[in-house]
Amino acid sequence: MRTWSCVHHHAPSSYQRGCFACSGHAGHVEFTGRRRQANIMRSVFDDEGLRPLLVNWDEVALDMLAHLETQVRHAPSDAVASALLREILALPNLPARAHPDGARPAPLLTATYACEGRELRFFSTLATFGTPHDVTLEELRIECMFPADDATREFCRALAATAS
Repeated sequence: MRTWSCVHHHAPSSYQRGCFACSGHAGHVEFTGRRRQANIMRSVFDDEGLRPLLVNWDEVALDMLAHLETQVRHAPSDAVASALLREILALPNLPARAHPDGARPAPLLTATYACEGRELRFFSTLATFGTPHDVTLEELRIECMFPADDATREFCRALAATAS
């Protein structure tokens, strides 16, 4: 999470449906037609990345910003995270912040994406290693996204069935 960069993900198959692509295994869903960036923080704040697809962008952006600010507060000597925070804060059109500097990230956040005339809701979990003995494991975060409602779950099932 230190750099907020995706270093590995499932490769999507050639099947695509609207703004989603799906791999033949595990029903991996990915957005298509958007600028791809390895850095999820940049992608969420990018007008050509995920930002236009996020119906609740203000809420998601504020939560991600709170995560990044917390990270920098806990490790002020982390030059990479500090530079990323400065970069994000310098962007135009940031959402209004009710609690600047010090807001705590939400324990659970649902991201709502607009695609094909529907809204798809996902919540995510981040897995970390509790007592790593290696700097690589200390920085490793594994994110999994799950459908947050029945309509999204059915969309994902249909997409996975078509891809297999």
